[in-house]
Amino acid sequence: MKDKTKDVLRLTSVGLVILVNLLGLWHSPFPLDPLVALTIVVAGLPIFKEAYSAVTSRSITMEVAMTIGIAASLAVGEALASMIIVFFTLSSEFIEEFTVDRSRRAIEDLVAFTPRTARVKRDGEVVEMAIEAITKGDIVVIRPGERIPVDGPVVDGNALVNQAPITGESVPVEKVIGSEVFAGTVIQRGFLEVEAMTIGEDTTLGRIIKLVEEAESSKAPVQRFADSFASRFVPLVLFLAVLVAILSQSVVSAVSVIVVACPCAVAIATPLAVVASVGKAAKRGIIIKGGVYLEELSRVTTVVFDKTGTLTLGEPQVTDVKGFDDHDDRDIITFAAIAELHSEHHLADAVARKALEYNVTVPVHQSCQIIAGKGVICEYVDTTIIMGNRELMTDNDLDVPRNVEEYMREREDEGKTTMIIAHDHHVCGVISVADVVRKETVEGLKELRLLGIQDFIMMTGDT
Repeated sequence: MKDKTKDVLRLTSVGLVILVNLLGLWHSPFPLDPLVALTIVVAGLPIFKEAYSAVTSRSITMEVAMTIGIAASLAVGEALASMIIVFFTLSSEFIEEFTVDRSRRAIEDLVAFTPRTARVKRDGEVVEMAIEAITKGDIVVIRPGERIPVDGPVVDGNALVNQAPITGESVPVEKVIGSEVFAGTVIQRGFLEVEAMTIGEDTTLGRIIKLVEEAESSKAPVQRFADSFASRFVPLVLFLAVLVAILSQSVVSAVSVIVVACPCAVAIATPLAVVASVGKAAKRGIIIKGGVYLEELSRVTTVVFDKTGTLTLGEPQVTDVKGFDDHDDRDIITFAAIAELHSEHHLADAVARKALEYNVTVPVHQSCQIIAGKGVICEYVDTTIIMGNRELMTDNDLDVPRNVEEYMREREDEGKTTMIIAHDHHVCGVISVADVVRKETVEGLKELRLLGIQDFIMMTGDT
Protein backbone atom coordinates (compact mmCIF):
# COMPACT_ATOMS: atom_id res chain seq x y z
CA MET A 1 0.00 0.00 0.00
CA LYS A 2 1.31 3.41 -0.89
CA ASP A 3 2.47 5.68 1.94
CA LYS A 4 -0.05 8.37 0.99
CA THR A 5 -2.96 5.90 1.26
CA LYS A 6 -1.70 4.75 4.66
CA ASP A 7 -1.55 8.35 5.86
CA VAL A 8 -5.15 8.96 4.75
CA LEU A 9 -6.33 5.76 6.49
CA ARG A 10 -4.54 6.68 9.73
CA LEU A 11 -5.96 10.20 9.72
CA THR A 12 -9.46 8.98 8.87
CA SER A 13 -9.45 6.24 11.52
CA VAL A 14 -8.37 8.66 14.25
CA GLY A 15 -10.99 11.20 13.16
CA LEU A 16 -13.76 8.58 13.21
CA VAL A 17 -12.83 7.25 16.65
CA ILE A 18 -12.74 10.81 18.03
CA LEU A 19 -16.17 11.49 16.51
CA VAL A 20 -17.63 8.28 17.96
CA ASN A 21 -16.34 9.21 21.43
CA LEU A 22 -17.56 12.80 21.26
CA LEU A 23 -21.05 11.68 20.18
CA GLY A 24 -21.15 9.07 22.95
CA LEU A 25 -21.82 6.22 20.51
CA TRP A 26 -19.34 3.89 22.23
CA HIS A 27 -18.65 3.27 25.91
CA SER A 28 -15.90 0.90 26.98
CA PRO A 29 -16.22 -1.13 30.20
CA PHE A 30 -12.48 -0.83 30.71
CA PRO A 31 -10.64 2.18 32.23
CA LEU A 32 -8.62 2.44 29.05
CA ASP A 33 -10.71 1.91 25.95
CA PRO A 34 -8.93 -0.82 23.91
CA LEU A 35 -10.28 0.66 20.67
CA VAL A 36 -8.81 4.03 21.56
CA ALA A 37 -5.52 2.49 22.69
CA LEU A 38 -5.20 0.45 19.49
CA THR A 39 -5.99 3.50 17.35
CA ILE A 40 -3.39 5.61 19.16
CA VAL A 41 -0.69 2.95 18.77
CA VAL A 42 -1.38 2.15 15.12
CA ALA A 43 -2.12 5.69 13.90
CA GLY A 44 0.59 7.26 16.03
CA LEU A 45 3.30 4.78 15.00
CA PRO A 46 4.97 7.19 12.50
CA ILE A 47 5.07 9.88 15.21
CA PHE A 48 6.63 7.51 17.75
CA LYS A 49 9.23 6.31 15.23
CA GLU A 50 10.30 9.87 14.40
CA ALA A 51 10.40 10.77 18.09
CA TYR A 52 12.58 7.73 18.85
CA SER A 53 14.91 8.60 15.96
CA ALA A 54 15.20 12.19 17.23
CA VAL A 55 15.94 11.11 20.80
CA THR A 56 18.59 8.59 19.72
CA SER A 57 20.26 11.33 17.69
CA ARG A 58 20.10 13.61 20.74
CA SER A 59 17.73 16.19 19.29
CA ILE A 60 14.28 17.37 20.32
CA THR A 61 11.70 17.87 17.56
CA MET A 62 7.97 18.51 17.38
CA GLU A 63 7.41 14.73 17.29
CA VAL A 64 9.16 14.36 20.66
CA ALA A 65 6.94 17.07 22.13
CA MET A 66 3.83 15.38 20.75
CA THR A 67 4.87 11.94 22.01
CA ILE A 68 5.37 13.32 25.51
CA GLY A 69 1.94 14.98 25.31
CA ILE A 70 0.30 11.72 24.17
CA ALA A 71 1.95 9.71 26.96
CA ALA A 72 1.05 12.33 29.54
CA SER A 73 -2.62 12.36 28.46
CA LEU A 74 -2.83 8.59 28.74
CA ALA A 75 -1.17 8.77 32.16
CA VAL A 76 -3.99 10.93 33.55
CA GLY A 77 -6.71 8.90 31.83
CA GLU A 78 -7.44 11.43 29.07
CA ALA A 79 -7.33 9.05 26.12
CA LEU A 80 -9.47 11.35 24.00
CA ALA A 81 -6.94 14.15 24.48
CA SER A 82 -4.20 11.74 23.34
CA MET A 83 -6.14 10.98 20.18
CA ILE A 84 -6.67 14.66 19.45
CA ILE A 85 -2.91 15.22 19.72
CA VAL A 86 -2.33 12.31 17.32
CA PHE A 87 -4.94 13.75 14.94
CA PHE A 88 -3.35 17.21 14.88
CA THR A 89 0.14 15.79 14.41
CA LEU A 90 -0.94 13.51 11.54
CA SER A 91 -2.84 16.42 9.98
CA SER A 92 0.25 18.63 10.00
CA GLU A 93 2.36 15.91 8.38
CA PHE A 94 -0.33 15.22 5.78
CA ILE A 95 -0.47 18.92 4.88
CA GLU A 96 3.31 19.01 4.53
CA GLU A 97 3.18 16.00 2.20
CA PHE A 98 0.44 17.73 0.22
CA THR A 99 2.75 20.72 -0.26
CA VAL A 100 5.52 18.46 -1.52
CA ASP A 101 3.08 16.80 -3.94
CA ARG A 102 2.24 20.19 -5.40
CA SER A 103 5.92 20.80 -6.04
CA ARG A 104 6.25 17.37 -7.65
CA ARG A 105 3.30 18.06 -9.94
CA ALA A 106 4.88 21.37 -10.92
CA ILE A 107 8.06 19.48 -11.81
CA GLU A 108 6.08 16.94 -13.84
CA ASP A 109 4.39 19.77 -15.74
CA LEU A 110 7.78 21.28 -16.51
CA VAL A 111 9.21 17.95 -17.63
CA ALA A 112 6.25 17.59 -20.01
CA PHE A 113 7.58 20.60 -21.92
CA THR A 114 10.69 18.62 -22.90
CA PRO A 115 10.28 16.36 -25.96
CA ARG A 116 11.67 12.83 -25.66
CA THR A 117 12.89 12.58 -29.24
CA ALA A 118 14.21 14.92 -31.90
CA ARG A 119 15.13 14.92 -35.59
CA VAL A 120 18.86 15.39 -36.09
CA LYS A 121 20.99 15.77 -39.22
CA ARG A 122 23.52 12.94 -39.33
CA ASP A 123 25.65 12.00 -42.35
CA GLY A 124 23.48 13.98 -44.75
CA GLU A 125 20.23 12.45 -43.48
CA VAL A 126 17.62 13.50 -40.93
CA VAL A 127 17.17 10.79 -38.33
CA GLU A 128 14.93 10.66 -35.25
CA MET A 129 16.66 9.85 -31.98
CA ALA A 130 16.29 10.11 -28.23
CA ILE A 131 17.22 13.44 -26.63
CA GLU A 132 19.94 11.67 -24.63
CA ALA A 133 21.68 10.69 -27.89
CA ILE A 134 22.06 14.30 -29.08
CA THR A 135 25.56 15.74 -28.72
CA LYS A 136 26.80 19.30 -28.68
CA GLY A 137 27.10 20.66 -32.23
CA ASP A 138 24.35 18.47 -33.72
CA ILE A 139 21.90 20.23 -36.06
CA VAL A 140 18.33 19.68 -34.85
CA VAL A 141 15.39 20.12 -37.24
CA ILE A 142 12.12 21.43 -35.74
CA ARG A 143 8.84 21.73 -37.64
CA PRO A 144 5.68 23.81 -36.95
CA GLY A 145 3.84 22.79 -33.79
CA GLU A 146 6.84 20.97 -32.32
CA ARG A 147 8.72 21.73 -29.13
CA ILE A 148 12.35 22.73 -29.41
CA PRO A 149 14.45 20.03 -27.67
CA VAL A 150 17.73 21.92 -27.08
CA ASP A 151 19.16 25.36 -26.34
CA GLY A 152 21.21 26.91 -29.12
CA PRO A 153 21.41 29.34 -32.05
CA VAL A 154 19.30 29.14 -35.20
CA VAL A 155 21.46 28.15 -38.20
CA ASP A 156 18.69 28.01 -40.81
CA GLY A 157 15.03 28.95 -41.24
CA ASN A 158 12.79 31.47 -39.51
CA ALA A 159 9.78 30.97 -37.28
CA LEU A 160 7.47 32.42 -34.66
CA VAL A 161 8.24 30.76 -31.34
CA ASN A 162 6.04 30.66 -28.24
CA GLN A 163 8.47 31.15 -25.35
CA ALA A 164 5.82 31.40 -22.62
CA PRO A 165 6.95 28.21 -20.77
CA ILE A 166 10.39 29.78 -20.23
CA THR A 167 10.03 33.58 -20.31
CA GLY A 168 6.32 34.04 -19.66
CA GLU A 169 6.14 36.17 -22.82
CA SER A 170 2.62 35.75 -24.21
CA VAL A 171 3.42 37.08 -27.70
CA PRO A 172 5.34 34.75 -30.05
CA VAL A 173 8.89 35.86 -30.80
CA GLU A 174 10.30 35.85 -34.32
CA LYS A 175 13.46 33.75 -34.63
CA VAL A 176 15.87 34.12 -37.54
CA ILE A 177 19.39 32.90 -38.27
CA GLY A 178 21.57 33.77 -35.27
CA SER A 179 18.69 33.98 -32.77
CA GLU A 180 18.92 31.95 -29.56
CA VAL A 181 16.14 29.47 -28.79
CA PHE A 182 15.28 27.52 -25.63
CA ALA A 183 14.32 23.91 -25.04
CA GLY A 184 10.62 23.49 -24.23
CA THR A 185 9.44 26.40 -26.40
CA VAL A 186 7.07 25.78 -29.31
CA ILE A 187 7.30 26.71 -32.99
CA GLN A 188 3.94 28.13 -33.99
CA ARG A 189 4.76 28.96 -37.60
CA GLY A 190 7.77 28.31 -39.81
CA PHE A 191 10.64 25.88 -39.30
CA LEU A 192 14.09 26.03 -37.71
CA GLU A 193 17.39 24.24 -37.76
CA VAL A 194 19.15 24.72 -34.43
CA GLU A 195 22.70 23.91 -33.39
CA ALA A 196 22.58 22.04 -30.10
CA MET A 197 24.66 23.89 -27.51
CA THR A 198 23.11 22.59 -24.28
CA ILE A 199 21.04 19.42 -23.85
CA GLY A 200 18.92 17.91 -21.09
CA GLU A 201 19.63 19.11 -17.55
CA ASP A 202 21.99 21.82 -18.81
CA THR A 203 19.29 23.66 -20.78
CA THR A 204 17.46 26.66 -19.35
CA LEU A 205 14.38 24.48 -18.81
CA GLY A 206 16.53 21.80 -17.15
CA ARG A 207 17.93 24.34 -14.70
CA ILE A 208 14.42 25.57 -13.86
CA ILE A 209 13.33 21.99 -13.11
CA LYS A 210 16.36 21.53 -10.87
CA LEU A 211 15.52 24.70 -8.92
CA VAL A 212 11.97 23.49 -8.28
CA GLU A 213 13.27 20.09 -7.15
CA GLU A 214 15.64 21.76 -4.70
CA ALA A 215 12.72 23.73 -3.30
CA GLU A 216 11.19 20.49 -1.97
CA SER A 217 13.98 20.09 0.55
CA SER A 218 13.99 23.71 1.71
CA LYS A 219 12.09 24.81 4.79
CA ALA A 220 10.64 28.23 5.37
CA PRO A 221 12.08 30.17 8.33
CA VAL A 222 8.77 29.71 10.11
CA GLN A 223 9.10 25.92 9.70
CA ARG A 224 12.67 26.00 11.00
CA PHE A 225 11.38 28.10 13.87
CA ALA A 226 8.90 25.33 14.77
CA ASP A 227 11.70 22.78 15.19
CA SER A 228 13.82 25.30 17.08
CA PHE A 229 10.82 26.16 19.23
CA ALA A 230 10.34 22.49 20.13
CA SER A 231 13.99 22.02 21.17
CA ARG A 232 13.65 24.84 23.72
CA PHE A 233 10.00 24.46 24.63
CA VAL A 234 10.00 20.76 25.62
CA PRO A 235 12.77 21.02 28.27
CA LEU A 236 11.05 24.12 29.69
CA VAL A 237 7.68 22.34 29.95
CA LEU A 238 9.27 19.31 31.61
CA PHE A 239 11.01 21.59 34.11
CA LEU A 240 7.69 23.33 34.90
CA ALA A 241 5.95 19.94 35.29
CA VAL A 242 8.56 18.79 37.81
CA LEU A 243 8.27 22.11 39.65
CA VAL A 244 4.46 21.78 39.81
CA ALA A 245 4.78 18.19 41.06
CA ILE A 246 7.12 19.30 43.86
CA LEU A 247 5.00 22.29 44.90
CA SER A 248 1.59 20.68 44.59
CA GLN A 249 2.57 17.13 45.57
CA SER A 250 0.29 16.04 42.71
CA VAL A 251 1.43 13.95 39.77
CA VAL A 252 -1.88 14.62 37.98
CA SER A 253 -1.27 18.38 38.10
CA ALA A 254 2.25 17.94 36.74
CA VAL A 255 1.01 15.78 33.87
CA SER A 256 -1.76 18.32 33.15
CA VAL A 257 0.91 20.96 32.57
CA ILE A 258 2.51 18.75 29.91
CA VAL A 259 -0.84 18.06 28.21
CA VAL A 260 -1.93 21.70 28.17
CA ALA A 261 1.46 22.82 26.84
CA CYS A 262 1.46 20.30 23.97
CA PRO A 263 2.21 22.49 20.88
CA CYS A 264 -0.54 21.22 18.54
CA ALA A 265 -1.25 24.70 17.20
CA VAL A 266 2.38 25.26 16.18
CA ALA A 267 2.55 21.82 14.56
CA ILE A 268 -0.46 22.33 12.28
CA ALA A 269 -0.40 26.09 11.70
CA THR A 270 3.15 26.16 10.32
CA PRO A 271 2.71 23.87 7.29
CA LEU A 272 -0.89 24.99 6.78
CA ALA A 273 0.17 28.62 6.24
CA VAL A 274 2.73 27.51 3.65
CA VAL A 275 0.42 25.14 1.75
CA ALA A 276 -2.41 27.68 1.63
CA SER A 277 -0.12 30.29 0.10
CA VAL A 278 1.55 27.89 -2.33
CA GLY A 279 -1.82 26.50 -3.42
CA LYS A 280 -3.36 29.89 -4.05
CA ALA A 281 -0.33 30.98 -6.06
CA ALA A 282 -0.34 27.75 -8.10
CA LYS A 283 -3.94 28.41 -9.18
CA ARG A 284 -2.70 31.66 -10.68
CA GLY A 285 0.16 30.03 -12.55
CA ILE A 286 2.85 31.06 -10.05
CA ILE A 287 5.48 28.49 -9.04
CA ILE A 288 6.97 29.29 -5.62
CA LYS A 289 10.38 27.69 -5.13
CA GLY A 290 9.99 27.23 -1.39
CA GLY A 291 8.46 28.53 1.82
CA VAL A 292 11.48 30.74 2.44
CA TYR A 293 10.50 32.92 -0.50
CA LEU A 294 7.01 33.43 0.88
CA GLU A 295 8.46 35.08 3.96
CA GLU A 296 10.89 37.13 1.88
CA LEU A 297 7.89 38.66 0.08
CA SER A 298 7.00 40.55 3.26
CA ARG A 299 10.25 42.51 2.90
CA VAL A 300 9.92 43.29 -0.82
CA THR A 301 9.93 47.00 -1.65
CA THR A 302 10.46 46.83 -5.42
CA VAL A 303 8.53 44.88 -8.07
CA VAL A 304 9.91 44.32 -11.57
CA PHE A 305 7.33 43.73 -14.31
CA ASP A 306 7.59 42.31 -17.79
CA LYS A 307 5.47 44.44 -20.11
CA THR A 308 4.02 42.36 -22.92
CA GLY A 309 1.36 39.96 -21.71
CA THR A 310 1.79 41.06 -18.09
CA LEU A 311 0.88 44.73 -17.91
CA THR A 312 -0.63 44.53 -21.40
CA LEU A 313 -2.89 42.03 -23.13
CA GLY A 314 -0.16 40.81 -25.45
CA GLU A 315 -2.37 41.46 -28.50
CA PRO A 316 -0.99 44.28 -30.69
CA GLN A 317 -3.58 46.60 -32.22
CA VAL A 318 -3.35 49.19 -34.96
CA THR A 319 -3.65 52.56 -33.19
CA ASP A 320 -2.86 55.00 -36.01
CA VAL A 321 -3.16 54.97 -39.79
CA LYS A 322 -1.59 57.91 -41.61
CA GLY A 323 -1.53 58.59 -45.34
CA PHE A 324 0.79 61.09 -47.02
CA ASP A 325 0.56 63.05 -50.27
CA ASP A 326 -2.57 61.99 -52.16
CA HIS A 327 -3.25 58.81 -50.15
CA ASP A 328 -5.90 58.68 -47.43
CA ASP A 329 -6.12 56.32 -44.47
CA ARG A 330 -8.28 53.82 -46.37
CA ASP A 331 -5.64 53.55 -49.11
CA ILE A 332 -2.94 52.82 -46.53
CA ILE A 333 -4.88 50.15 -44.65
CA THR A 334 -5.79 48.55 -47.99
CA PHE A 335 -2.14 48.40 -49.09
CA ALA A 336 -1.17 46.99 -45.68
CA ALA A 337 -3.91 44.34 -45.76
CA ILE A 338 -2.81 43.23 -49.25
CA ALA A 339 0.82 42.97 -48.13
CA GLU A 340 -0.02 41.04 -44.95
CA LEU A 341 -2.63 38.74 -46.51
CA HIS A 342 -0.51 35.59 -46.25
CA SER A 343 1.97 36.80 -43.65
CA GLU A 344 2.46 34.66 -40.54
CA HIS A 345 3.78 37.58 -38.45
CA HIS A 346 1.71 38.39 -35.35
CA LEU A 347 1.37 42.03 -36.48
CA ALA A 348 -0.47 40.80 -39.58
CA ASP A 349 -3.43 39.84 -37.37
CA ALA A 350 -3.61 43.42 -36.06
CA VAL A 351 -3.65 44.75 -39.64
CA ALA A 352 -6.37 42.27 -40.65
CA ARG A 353 -8.59 43.36 -37.74
CA LYS A 354 -8.16 47.02 -38.68
CA ALA A 355 -9.02 46.27 -42.32
CA LEU A 356 -12.33 44.78 -41.16
CA GLU A 357 -13.12 48.05 -39.36
CA TYR A 358 -12.60 49.90 -42.65
CA ASN A 359 -14.70 47.27 -44.52
CA VAL A 360 -11.77 46.71 -46.86
CA THR A 361 -12.03 43.84 -49.34
CA VAL A 362 -8.56 42.39 -49.70
CA PRO A 363 -7.73 41.13 -53.21
CA VAL A 364 -5.24 38.31 -53.69
CA HIS A 365 -1.76 39.45 -54.70
CA GLN A 366 0.31 37.77 -57.39
CA SER A 367 3.45 37.06 -55.35
CA CYS A 368 4.85 37.81 -51.94
CA GLN A 369 8.33 37.79 -50.42
CA ILE A 370 8.73 37.85 -46.65
CA ILE A 371 12.01 39.38 -45.45
CA ALA A 372 12.67 38.03 -41.96
CA GLY A 373 13.05 40.81 -39.39
CA LYS A 374 12.31 43.55 -41.94
CA GLY A 375 8.91 43.20 -43.60
CA VAL A 376 7.21 42.03 -46.75
CA ILE A 377 7.30 42.80 -50.50
CA CYS A 378 4.41 41.81 -52.74
CA GLU A 379 3.44 42.25 -56.38
CA TYR A 380 -0.11 43.40 -57.07
CA VAL A 381 -1.69 44.55 -60.39
CA ASP A 382 1.64 45.47 -61.97
CA THR A 383 2.68 47.48 -58.90
CA THR A 384 4.81 46.72 -55.88
CA ILE A 385 3.72 47.14 -52.26
CA ILE A 386 6.47 47.22 -49.66
CA MET A 387 5.62 47.19 -45.96
CA GLY A 388 8.20 47.10 -43.18
CA ASN A 389 10.85 48.98 -41.24
CA ARG A 390 13.38 51.61 -42.27
CA GLU A 391 15.99 48.99 -43.12
CA LEU A 392 13.67 47.38 -45.68
CA MET A 393 13.10 50.78 -47.31
CA THR A 394 16.85 51.39 -47.52
CA ASP A 395 17.42 47.94 -49.02
CA ASN A 396 14.98 48.85 -51.81
CA ASP A 397 16.47 52.33 -52.45
CA LEU A 398 13.48 54.12 -50.98
CA ASP A 399 13.99 57.41 -49.14
CA VAL A 400 11.78 58.16 -46.16
CA PRO A 401 10.69 61.85 -46.41
CA ARG A 402 11.42 64.12 -43.49
CA ASN A 403 7.77 64.67 -42.60
CA VAL A 404 7.20 60.89 -42.55
CA GLU A 405 10.27 60.40 -40.37
CA GLU A 406 9.10 63.07 -37.92
CA TYR A 407 5.65 61.47 -37.71
CA MET A 408 7.20 58.06 -37.02
CA ARG A 409 9.42 59.41 -34.25
CA GLU A 410 6.42 60.99 -32.55
CA ARG A 411 4.57 57.66 -32.57
CA GLU A 412 7.67 55.75 -31.41
CA ASP A 413 8.13 58.20 -28.52
CA GLU A 414 4.66 57.07 -27.42
CA GLY A 415 5.93 53.48 -27.29
CA LYS A 416 4.34 52.38 -30.55
CA THR A 417 5.81 50.25 -33.33
CA THR A 418 5.70 51.88 -36.77
CA MET A 419 5.53 50.22 -40.18
CA ILE A 420 6.19 52.12 -43.40
CA ILE A 421 3.99 51.53 -46.45
CA ALA A 422 5.43 52.10 -49.93
CA HIS A 423 3.35 51.79 -53.10
CA ASP A 424 4.82 51.78 -56.58
CA HIS A 425 8.29 52.65 -55.18
CA HIS A 426 6.97 55.65 -53.24
CA VAL A 427 6.58 55.98 -49.45
CA CYS A 428 2.92 56.81 -48.96
CA GLY A 429 1.95 56.04 -45.38
CA VAL A 430 2.66 54.75 -41.89
CA ILE A 431 0.79 52.33 -39.66
CA SER A 432 1.40 52.42 -35.90
CA VAL A 433 0.85 49.38 -33.72
CA ALA A 434 0.81 49.12 -29.93
CA ASP A 435 -0.19 46.68 -27.23
CA VAL A 436 -3.19 47.48 -25.03
CA VAL A 437 -2.83 47.94 -21.27
CA ARG A 438 -4.87 45.47 -19.21
CA LYS A 439 -7.89 46.96 -17.45
CA GLU A 440 -6.74 45.55 -14.11
CA THR A 441 -3.18 46.91 -14.36
CA VAL A 442 -3.86 50.28 -12.73
CA GLU A 443 -5.86 48.79 -9.85
CA GLY A 444 -3.20 46.14 -9.33
CA LEU A 445 -0.47 48.74 -9.04
CA LYS A 446 -2.55 50.72 -6.55
CA GLU A 447 -3.04 47.63 -4.39
CA LEU A 448 0.68 46.87 -4.45
CA ARG A 449 1.37 50.44 -3.35
CA LEU A 450 -0.99 49.96 -0.40
CA LEU A 451 0.92 46.80 0.52
CA GLY A 452 4.11 48.82 0.91
CA ILE A 453 5.73 48.45 -2.52
CA GLN A 454 7.74 51.60 -3.08
CA ASP A 455 9.19 51.18 -6.58
CA PHE A 456 7.91 49.67 -9.82
CA ILE A 457 10.29 48.76 -12.65
CA MET A 458 9.26 47.69 -16.14
CA MET A 459 11.62 45.50 -18.15
CA THR A 460 10.87 45.40 -21.86
CA GLY A 461 12.64 44.68 -25.11
CA ASP A 462 11.01 47.70 -26.75
CA THR A 463 13.28 50.46 -27.99
